[in-house]
Amino acid sequence: MERGVEPELAAWLDLSAGVAGDMLLAALVDAGAELEHVQSAVDAVIPDTVRLVAHEVRRAGMRALKVDVELLVTDQHHRSWSTIRERLESADLDEPTRRRALSVFGALAEAEARVHGVGVDDVHFHEVGAWDSIADVVGVCAALTSLHVSTVTASTIAVGSGSVSAAHGRIPVPVPAVLELVRGREVTSGGDGELATPTGVALVTALASGQGDLPSLAVSGSGVGAGTKDVPGRPNVVRVVLGRVVAGETGDTGGTARTGGELRPAPSSSVPADLELTEMVVLESNVDDLDPRLWPTVIDTLMDAGAADAWLTPILMKRGRPPHNLSVITHRRHRAPR
Repeated sequence: MERGVEPELAAWLDLSAGVAGDMLLAALVDAGAELEHVQSAVDAVIPDTVRLVAHEVRRAGMRALKVDVELLVTDQHHRSWSTIRERLESADLDEPTRRRALSVFGALAEAEARVHGVGVDDVHFHEVGAWDSIADVVGVCAALTSLHVSTVTASTIAVGSGSVSAAHGRIPVPVPAVLELVRGREVTSGGDGELATPTGVALVTALASGQGDLPSLAVSGSGVGAGTKDVPGRPNVVRVVLGRVVAGETGDTGGTARTGGELRPAPSSSVPADLELTEMVVLESNVDDLDPRLWPTVIDTLMDAGAADAWLTPILMKRGRPPHNLSVITHRRHRAPR
């Protein structure tokens, strides 16, 4: 017997034109996330600071939604990771939104720490510590909660090329923080300029459990979020596809995504970058009327065949029979065909 999981609502992100925090937020709002819910979450973290305004635009002829973060204050000082963490931990947020937002900023802090050679708690954010970037991160996390999304996967990330101006001067694209964030992920240039911002990439790498082509979904909705620039010949948008997971294709798979007919692991920013995640399954069977002296040989044979672990549990069945439950943890490919 195999333990399965119930189908759940999933979101797949099309990042073929790049990604920024406001683009991803707009795509989720366009897909049905309640803007009022998102605004309330942002206000809980940075009250009386920003106003979210959504309006339709066109990008290379494609209709899309643009969400502008309008500042209600003039203060845009840089903020440390510890300061942002304290705001998130003390804010009146639902736990899924809080947990996701902490994960995103934690990933950003780790990336910036590696870039600048400092401790994580000594990181001071520049652009990503501004009010609008905080609103983007909290807004995206709240939008996922509003849509009841529990699983996120994403396409290959277009990161761009060339150079861009930053707080420390002109730097190459992809910028150093983005390169740290995409360790182990698939990226492509996709065009000129900065197509993927640190905030956008942190949202993807922290929240997406896998990477690959559009998985098998019973599609229930979609959204298109616009970037600021209207680039001729290429819609500057992020697309999101929502749907119920088709059993056996994707879901909470421990960091895997279906691509080209295969399941492959995608690293998570919440684990070390050099740690690979592989989907495993638990196989179980109740066995009685077997000579107990054979069990050590059975366990050894299973381990030699590639099982990650195997064990016995004594159980009691009908009519007082005392069989054993044999459990095996192994790779998905070893399960019986359906």
